[in-house]
Amino acid sequence: MKAKGRLNAICPYFTMFPLEFSLGVLRDATPGQLVVDPFCGRGTTNYAARTLGLPSIGVDSSPVAVALSQAKLANTSLAISSPRLAGSWTK
Repeated sequence: MKAKGRLNAICPYFTMFPLEFSLGVLRDATPGQLVVDPFCGRGTTNYAARTLGLPSIGVDSSPVAVALSQAKLANTSLAISSPRLAGSWTK
């Protein structure tokens, strides 16, 4: 099984999309504009926002998704997390 298949088995999402999609949408954002993703899943939109220097907030009800998002965002700047809220918050 490919690595991507294993990840999908752990935390499946039907609305998965490539990073390039989020980057394309967010490139038109105003510098400093807050990006909010209320169903962040694995945190792709939040990762794209950070890549472009935009502040972002991501929330998900799944603890597995929160852990995956936090892992993805761990090496990006300004990480603030609140597992108590079951959300991945970035500023």
